[in-house]
Amino acid sequence: MPKRDYRREERMQGLEKRKRERAARNRARYAYLKKLTDKYGAARARKMMEGKDVNHIKSLAEGGKNHLSNYELKSARSNRADKEMFEGRRTTRPKRHRGSQG
Repeated sequence: MPKRDYRREERMQGLEKRKRERAARNRARYAYLKKLTDKYGAARARKMMEGKDVNHIKSLAEGGKNHLSNYELKSARSNRADKEMFEGRRTTRPKRHRGSQG
């Protein structure tokens, strides 16, 4: 009987977790897009969501829900910077470089 490959099993469990998390993000994005489509129409809703992330107003880690009332649109950069600060990977917000004014 071949030896059990625990490392492979651990990697596969990690993949399954990432798949579930990605699927949850996609469901949230689709639900928010549907809400905007009903309000503004499909073309305008897609345009509004370009370059944006669907953010949880109250994070899941803080007890927030995966519900339409807990979603908001936020720029991808801002949303991901907040996540890094929450996880402790960054202590300050990233500096924004402004173009030269002339």
